This record gives sequence, C-alpha cells and structure tokens, in this order.
Amino acid sequence: MKNIRIEISLADTSETSVSAFSVKESMDKQNIAFLFGSGISFETLGKSSSVDSITKRIFNNPCSTDDEELIRDFSTIHSGAIGRESSKNPDPTRINQLIKFLRQIDREFGTSGEPLNYEDLYGILDQYLEDTEQVDSRNRIRAPERIEIIDNIASQIFGKYTKTSSSEIPSTRTVANQTRTWISLIVKQALTGTESPKGFDALIPLLNNPDINRIHFATLNHDLLLDQFLESFHNSNYGTCEVIHGFDAQTRLGEPNGKDFRLFDPASFRETTSPSYSSDKKQIILYKLHGSIDWIEIKSTPKNGEAFRKYIKTENILPKPDGIISVEYLPRFLTGNVLKYHQYLAGIFADMHTRFRDNLRFGIINHLIVSGYGFGDPGINLLIGEWLSEDPSQRKLHVLDKSLDKEKILEKLRHLPYSQQENFRDIIGSSIHSRKFYLSNLKEIRIKKGELSFS
Repeated sequence: MKNIRIEISLADTSETSVSAFSVKESMDKQNIAFLFGSGISFETLGKSSSVDSITKRIFNNPCSTDDEELIRDFSTIHSGAIGRESSKNPDPTRINQLIKFLRQIDREFGTSGEPLNYEDLYGILDQYLEDTEQVDSRNRIRAPERIEIIDNIASQIFGKYTKTSSSEIPSTRTVANQTRTWISLIVKQALTGTESPKGFDALIPLLNNPDINRIHFATLNHDLLLDQFLESFHNSNYGTCEVIHGFDAQTRLGEPNGKDFRLFDPASFRETTSPSYSSDKKQIILYKLHGSIDWIEIKSTPKNGEAFRKYIKTENILPKPDGIISVEYLPRFLTGNVLKYHQYLAGIFADMHTRFRDNLRFGIINHLIVSGYGFGDPGINLLIGEWLSEDPSQRKLHVLDKSLDKEKILEKLRHLPYSQQENFRDIIGSSIHSRKFYLSNLKEIRIKKGELSFS
C-alpha cells in the first residue's frame, strides 16, 4: 500500500475557520416556511370537518349507536373511571342536559340572523371559567351580567347550586367544564381522518431538494393530517431527515394498559433558530400553533412542593402513568375568540409560537407559503407583518388561494398596531404574491437560485 503523507496546518484549523465554514455552508442552503389553515384539510376530511357541520353535530341528540363511544369517553373522563371497564350502555342523560344548556346560551348570546357556532360557544364557556376563577381579580376584566345569565341558565336545567346542595346538583363551573369536554370530543371525532392525507404531493419536491436545509411547517389546524404526512415522509427517508415537533422521540408506556405517549420537550427546538447549525440530516419542523386533538395535559409528581404542568402526545385516553398526579383529558387545542389569543402566551402554545416566530425572524427564512388561511387571526397576522416589514426586499409571502387577492391581504395586515404609517402598503406590497390556486391543485413547488416556482 502506498504511503500517504497528510500535513495539517494548525493555523488553518482554528475554531474561527471551522465556524466560518459552517456558517457559509449553512447560508448556501435555503430555509422555507409554510403556514396552513383549515382549507388544506377539507379534501381529506370533507364537509364534516367544517365549523357549521361540527356545530350541528354538537346540537344533535346523542342517543344513537354512533354516539356510544363518545358518550362512554365523556363518562370515563368525568366519572374517574380511567382504566376501568365502562358501562356497555352509557347513559346520555347528562349529555342531553348539556345540549339544552348550549341551546339556551345560543338563544341568549346569539342573534336571530347569526346563531353561534361551536367556536363562539366554546369561547363563552372559556370566558365564564376565566371570569369565575378564584384568583386575585384586581387586574381582571369581568362581565357580571354574562356570569349571571349563565348561572341562571344552569340553575333552570340542573337546579340551583349552593355549597350545601346535594351532589346531584352540579355547580355552573362543573357544567361549563363538562360542556367544553363534550364540544372537544365532537371536534376530535370530526377531525380524526381515517384516510391518507390528500393534497400534499406538491410538497415532495421541496422535501427532497438537497439545497434546502430546513423546512418549517406551522399549522393552525387541530387535526393530524400534516403530522401523518410528515411522519410518512420521514419513515420513507429514514436516516436522511428528522421531524421535530416538540415531543421527545422516546415512546413511553402508560400503565397499566400499555397505551403509549410522548412527552413535550421544548428543548427539541433548540438548534432550529441557529443559521450556523449544520447537520447531515434535513430538518422538518412542525409547529401546531392552535394545539392538537392528540395533546393532553398532565401534572407531574410535585418537586419542592409544586406540581409541574406538562403535555403529552397520545391518540388514546390512557390510564394515569406512574409519577403523574393528575391528567386533564380535555384535548388541548385553542378555539373560541378573545381568550384564544391570550393563550398564545401560556404553556405549550407560547413555546410553539415563540419558536416559530424566532425561526421566521432569525432563521434566514425568505419564503413563507400560506395555504388554507384567510388572515382572520390578529396574532398570526402580526407575526407575518413583522416578518415582512423587517426585510421586505428579501422576504416574500406566497398566498395560495383562488379568492384571496393581494389587496385583501394588505387590508388585513395594514390594521396592525405598528403599521399605521402611510407608506406601509408600499413597503410590503411588492413582497406579497397571491397565487390563484390551492395547494391541492398544484403538482409541485420547486426552488431554483432562491426563487420559488409553482406548477
């Protein structure tokens, strides 16, 4: 064998040189972000996933064979029977009472021309629970008339609750909690797809493109279609890419029935905002900004006298795992109105929003592709407006929608607090590109020399 002499110059292998090379290598690759709304799910889930359909479903009489599993899940959650065999013939009496409660709320707070939808109803219940929470209320804005109306509705249906009432008469807070659970279970059922996700094929060329370092997917949807698509892509390209969704890779077993779950770990996002980070694997990063039907909340064994709130990802109502003192089985997703935006600042939702915002601003993302979103969320609009305004000459917003044109988008973005300047339209106008088709109509999205093409 021929001897090969290798000479290494220490001056050429300094930390500065290695770091500079890593940054240069990373800068040469593209980072792209997507933002998805409910429009991308319709092709797979159909009309049954629409707000109107879910609202009608919530008001349906639950006494049918199709509802037995839902009623059993509801009874299991609120009876403390987790891990035990539930009744073969679950009693729908309480559900019927809750539906009467919702109908009366609709009559009191809705208008004749515009009845409330399930998001409105959920928001009212959330606001009631927030207003009546037993905490220091000096900085809390309350609505005493609304509290009184809801208390009166509950007493008409369930009887008047007092501290000395029998256990047969629930407090209005209990009624509101149980009603939210019923709404959440209906939403979860409607958004649980049984078919393979449709309409994502156009993403595959980008996912396979070696010149793209990271692809960020932010979604406002609670369903699991995007999760399933990305997991399927990861499985078929195992070893060359990694999917980061905030939950650890370890599958843990819940006792005693062996239901599996994953624990939320915000540290899993830690490298994604660094432009200089290099990896031999492509990073696919998923942010579920409004939560998910497979998230639930737990409280861990107290440390130093305090129980720590955590989140787990599971498709099952699983028995309480070891080391956990309580489980909140309500699926953790955001809906409703005003309080939804407040919750962007708390818990797992704050982590998701912060990571996505940081990546948009500091992760060298120059292309944001939006599909299925109608620009109706002020918090999300603020994030998009900030990103565009910071570097409008380099950043481009591509909106895939046949009915949402550039002028409508500008009109929604220009009402943001920081954008009251007269030249706001001129600053970001050239950065917005409205494409007259949907994601599902595309064959492919490609990038070449830093420019996106759609066909």
